[in-house]
Amino acid sequence: CRHNLTRLHVLGIASVGDDFLTPDAVVLLEEVEFIDELLLQERRVAGFADLNLAHNLDAKLRESMRFEIKRLQKALGITVIYVTHDQTEAMAMSDRIFVLNRGGLQQAGSPEEIYNHPVNPFVADFLGKVDFFRGQAGDGRILLTEMGGQSIAYTGGRTGGVYVAIRPENILFTEDGELSGTLEAQYYMGDVDDCRVRVGDALVRVITDGCEYRSMREGQPVRLAVRDFIVFEDDGSLEETLQIKT
Repeated sequence: CRHNLTRLHVLGIASVGDDFLTPDAVVLLEEVEFIDELLLQERRVAGFADLNLAHNLDAKLRESMRFEIKRLQKALGITVIYVTHDQTEAMAMSDRIFVLNRGGLQQAGSPEEIYNHPVNPFVADFLGKVDFFRGQAGDGRILLTEMGGQSIAYTGGRTGGVYVAIRPENILFTEDGELSGTLEAQYYMGDVDDCRVRVGDALVRVITDGCEYRSMREGQPVRLAVRDFIVFEDDGSLEETLQIKT
């Protein structure tokens, strides 16, 4: 029908025509049924999408649909408000993200702003992977309490009790790193090596290039360099703050 052909044009697959409209293809089209709304609102300022890509799509198709939805939004020249609990979808599809919790706006900004400069521990934890470590800041360093008294350089303005938020991709295996520990486990994921390093009493997650997998062995001593981290005041409310409440 004409409407289906319009949908195919928008999807960029019109060349296959009616041959595409098999039962399996219809399932795919239904998974992106909000495209109907986008077509109807082509001249409007804003569209609205509340779509669960994880409902009936496998991992690879879900990933491709994220980018396809973004392409459609740009092609139609409209604003789409997309509601999701999937952090990866939010990062991949958004120009601006609004992080909500407990009925209030926690932070608004670009994906890069929110990921790298979260205003509080909840936002830092909600987007991406992060570990929190308790410490004491002063004299240009942070003493990491759970890491056996080891410390990292710090040039920020906080002093006293703090929480240090470190994303696992911001920790590097180096020969001259400030932190020393033991490689307890590594999980080969193909493109990355997802490692766990024991530093004092803390288990530190390190995500490094998959090519590093064969160069390391569990149980070996390692040194770590932290290339970026975020410091929050330790007000005793971290566990409560990280809870998601609707």
